[in-house]
Amino acid sequence: MIAMIEPEAIRGIDIFCGAGGSSAGARAAGVEIVAGVDMCSTATATFAANFPEAHVVTSRLEDLPMDDFKERIGPIDLLLASPECRNHTCAKGSAPRDEASRATAMQVVRFAKLLRPRWLVLENVVYMRPWSRYRELKSLLEGLDYHLAEHTLDASDFGVAQTRRRLFLVGDRERDPDSKPPVTVGLPKSAASVLDPAGTWNTTTLRRPGRASATLERAQRGFEALADD
Repeated sequence: MIAMIEPEAIRGIDIFCGAGGSSAGARAAGVEIVAGVDMCSTATATFAANFPEAHVVTSRLEDLPMDDFKERIGPIDLLLASPECRNHTCAKGSAPRDEASRATAMQVVRFAKLLRPRWLVLENVVYMRPWSRYRELKSLLEGLDYHLAEHTLDASDFGVAQTRRRLFLVGDRERDPDSKPPVTVGLPKSAASVLDPAGTWNTTTLRRPGRASATLERAQRGFEALADD
């Protein structure tokens, strides 16, 4: 009988890790998440609860001692990165952009250069594409021998009850990345099908006879606040 050799797990780290949304998706695909880094202590505490076997660091990426970090986590195969998006998104309207915040995305190059993972996946809002340093970011990654592919994906095409378009920059040091992932669902899910699939919550129209004026005023303030964002 020929013994079957199990393939080694892909070892991945997540920078700008937040609570671990990207890592959760990677883990579901079979990736072993070995580390996460974020400057927000609430985020890293949540990440540590979600990934108890991972090495979790609360730090600005710029301040992280890379030699110590590399020795602690060992070799990795996959780099996940979701850089700060608030200064890229159109939701900020005409408010000034913080270029220093935008430039944190360049940490992806630093980590890729020092850790040399085969694969990387950078995720952000689609409005990152017109950023003045986006071409520089891609050029530097190509200079590290990454073959890049750029995709705009909508979460509603993959079973999420939300229309959410995101930019994905995929890098592979050995070959051209695969083409755009196929859509996995037919009709998009509604939010109601997720929040209340059994129809157990009683809801009524907001503006109807008998609705308290204070309730309508609170709702209107909420709509205006969202519109300002």
